[in-house]
Amino acid sequence: MRTSSARRQVGDKQEDTPVTTRQVQRLYERPPSFTDLLPWMEYDPDSRTFLLEDGISVGALFELTPAGTEAPRRPS
Repeated sequence: MRTSSARRQVGDKQEDTPVTTRQVQRLYERPPSFTDLLPWMEYDPDSRTFLLEDGISVGALFELTPAGTEAPRRPS
């Protein structure tokens, strides 16, 4: 049975080295979510708005669906 390995440059040649547990764990790490950087405090489902960090301003999100805008071809 073949074990997993990683190629590593050592001097002028490449060597196979075993993959470490830490290298495998790093493959599954998730980066910080960009939503943590957005300035909202809470969501009000009744008004479908977000209260922003200043406690006064509100925001809304919309889902956009593309609409076809090309006119049909005219018969020649």
